[in-house]
Amino acid sequence: REMHRARGVATCDWNLNYDDGPGLLLPHLQKARELSRAALLRARLRFAARATDEALADVVAALKMARDCGSSPLLVSLLVDMAIENMATEVLATNLASLAPRQLDSLAAALKTLPATPSVVDCMRLEGQIFGDWMERFINAEAAKLNDPQAGGKVLAALFQQMNGGSPPDANEADAAQRRKLLESLTVADVRESLRRLRADYAQSATIAGLPSAERRGRWNEFESQLAETRKFAKREDVLRSLSQLVLPAIAKAADREDQFHVRQQLLLLAIQVQRHGPDAIKGAAVPGHGPVEYRQTDAGFELRCQPGSADKPEVLQVGTAKSAGT
Repeated sequence: REMHRARGVATCDWNLNYDDGPGLLLPHLQKARELSRAALLRARLRFAARATDEALADVVAALKMARDCGSSPLLVSLLVDMAIENMATEVLATNLASLAPRQLDSLAAALKTLPATPSVVDCMRLEGQIFGDWMERFINAEAAKLNDPQAGGKVLAALFQQMNGGSPPDANEADAAQRRKLLESLTVADVRESLRRLRADYAQSATIAGLPSAERRGRWNEFESQLAETRKFAKREDVLRSLSQLVLPAIAKAADREDQFHVRQQLLLLAIQVQRHGPDAIKGAAVPGHGPVEYRQTDAGFELRCQPGSADKPEVLQVGTAKSAGT
């Protein structure tokens, strides 16, 4: 009942406390995933019982809830949004043939009025701010408590303790003595420089995430290789990237999934047009930035294909159900 009521809420605010930094709690995400599974199961049952209006209402409500999860531009929120929407898209694609023209028109309109999703770029910018601001407050408080400009190693150790139980990222016992010596040599100014580099690395990650997919992979591999070199802790410069090593997420796969997600959204809208008006309705159709859409008739119905630039194989939306699926 509440999930359906939330369809009418234009702006969703989870009142997240971003000041908590790495301690930020997101309990609504797992609950939304569980609720979406229940809603989409009921939608399948309703489709099977030919209660198509009620089934559509369940699916669209689940889609709205997914977008509400993504209303807070955090990477994990975006991933949950995409996971729920992919499940909902499968339910719709399987059952498009059971919908009347008025229902297809209503569904297309509902999909176009869903709230916008954040981008990986949005998420990286916000997370860089959240982690950076929290770390800055922690470093300042710890430095004030120690009251020693040379105690950067102790400040950084306290930060490691707070975030991951005390170990520097990618700890390797063979290099422990060298790493410990470098950490102990840091000043508070060095730790603040490490934070500045973390903010810069987040900004660079956001820039890379926003590149066209063909260029993004190469740039990200280059960036990750540079960061991986610093994990050896062979010199002082390596330690100054320790905060980036600790918290910076890998965005390559997330950005690829984002590409595929947007292609799938467009394929669903095109599939509704095919179901409503026939395959000629999408003749010459293309997904912006990803190329043409191919239509193929199948025994179960039809499928639409498009090649996301970041994918090694085409994204395929299969519409219809094989005859044996409902027995």
